[in-house]
Amino acid sequence: MTERMLVQRASHGDLDAFEELVRRYQSAAIAYAFSILNDYHAAEDAAQEAFVAMWRHFDSVRDPGSRAGSDAWCSPGAIGSSGEKPS
Repeated sequence: MTERMLVQRASHGDLDAFEELVRRYQSAAIAYAFSILNDYHAAEDAAQEAFVAMWRHFDSVRDPGSRAGSDAWCSPGAIGSSGEKPS
């Protein structure tokens, strides 16, 4: 199934589709968060928080099947906003 199809299905409450998206992007999300936080466990937490936030706010994606809709849910900003860089 394509990313667009998964995003569209997840936006309609399909948990299996969302789980597949998480499986596909979890490693990249953790790596991106690690590049900001410099702490692996904090990066795992930030990525998990980002995925939870995405699940909760899928309904705010205007056209989830479009390329813009796909980009909205999986942007690095969604992950970066989930954690704070340690001082």
